[in-house]
Amino acid sequence: MQSVSSAYLEAITAVERQIVTEVEVTLVDNETLADQITPSGDEAESMVGVARAVDRTVAAPRTFAFADPYDENDPQERSRIYPSDNLYPATSEAGWWGDTLSDANGDISGGEDLVLTYNPAVDIRTINWWADTHLGYPADFEVFYWDSSWVSIESVTGNDEPRWSKTLDEAINTTKLKISITKMSHAKDPARLLEFQGGLSVDVSDRVNYWEILEEREGEGSVPVGNAATKQLTLELDNSDGVFYRNSGSIYAPYLNANKKIRVWCGVVLADGSKEVLPQGEFFSKSWGASEGEVTAKVTGWDRSKRMKEDEYSTSAILQSKSIADLVEVIAKAYGLTDEDLEIDSTDGL
Repeated sequence: MQSVSSAYLEAITAVERQIVTEVEVTLVDNETLADQITPSGDEAESMVGVARAVDRTVAAPRTFAFADPYDENDPQERSRIYPSDNLYPATSEAGWWGDTLSDANGDISGGEDLVLTYNPAVDIRTINWWADTHLGYPADFEVFYWDSSWVSIESVTGNDEPRWSKTLDEAINTTKLKISITKMSHAKDPARLLEFQGGLSVDVSDRVNYWEILEEREGEGSVPVGNAATKQLTLELDNSDGVFYRNSGSIYAPYLNANKKIRVWCGVVLADGSKEVLPQGEFFSKSWGASEGEVTAKVTGWDRSKRMKEDEYSTSAILQSKSIADLVEVIAKAYGLTDEDLEIDSTDGL
């Protein structure tokens, strides 16, 4: 159950109340465009690959790593502090670790670059990175986008936070983003990030005609508690200006397809005129319905669990010598789920 303020309770139980809703659609981020992003950068051979810096974890959890002291002059000892796919499950956040240690002041000679390449080009308005206080974060860095050459977005010195975000005045269309790290918060440490991301989220609250969330539950007998619950969002948006028509040329047009993240909030206007809203769920677009000339656009969105409600699964590949756990993983990923969404029991015999 979500907690609310006393002002919310007063407003929601008043004889007259003003209900408000907010809807945000994420058109570009690491999760929705995972198959269109190629990361590249220098990394030590002993650690997980650079692809883990765009592994679709938006709010990055703490990185796993050894805390043992190490000898910086001994490569074998140094490698012990790096996370490894052999030591940690695929669900752990590992991110990207550079292969050059900072000096006693935290400076990295020559800097370390991490580049995201998009194919095709995307529109980006926000740039974010996430790091970890204990393991170190960028103190001095510069972020760029590609436009025939590298164009600086912002140069930062003296950063003292384990995460950073920049919202541009207008979206840019680009095929590449780059962060160049020249100083870390810790001495004798490599450059590292849990996640580096370009994004484009749009607030469509003013366009909402109505939304409806259908919650389905599989139950047993007369007990109103089921085995599993799934949610489906139906959203109708004002399309009188044609922006949700696929060939409209609007900022939405290239992204009107499946797997776009939709977040919904609902709440009330408080006595002081401010709003308090509660999250109603996170959904992924299944279909967009808008044709040229139509004044409304309808979107259907499923939550993560409802992705598994498809009736049929088929594949042209012949699978042999697979355990049940292996088959569950194959099917789940065919539905668009990722390692971060899964926790599969791989006990012998399954």
